[in-house]
Amino acid sequence: MTTPRRLARLLLTHPAHLWTRGTDLLGLLTAACSEMTAVARLAGEFAALPTPAQPNDDKLTQWIATVRTADLPHLHSLCNGLESDRAAVNAGLCRRSRNSPPRAPTSPPACSNEVDILGGW
Repeated sequence: MTTPRRLARLLLTHPAHLWTRGTDLLGLLTAACSEMTAVARLAGEFAALPTPAQPNDDKLTQWIATVRTADLPHLHSLCNGLESDRAAVNAGLCRRSRNSPPRAPTSPPACSNEVDILGGW
């Protein structure tokens, strides 16, 4: 018996990272009904979006329109959440991260608070 948690894990795992057994089980479970087939397809399409690229905001708009036509209320709820702060979602999907790499632990603290946190230098 497959639990909902295991099915969700299978749906959310990149196909290249699934064992053959997991791929076979996912195919069997998603073929059980048209709603599961649609969820699997839409989850795969959505999973491709987090790679930052400029056209992702247009792709997300198309994805949301596709979800709205499907009879999947839980995904409609996800779309409502995405659209509630669309500017932040677009920023996350379209811009590359500009974070600097973490500092080496041997570097001196940048502020006095770090001295207390790190146990003093």
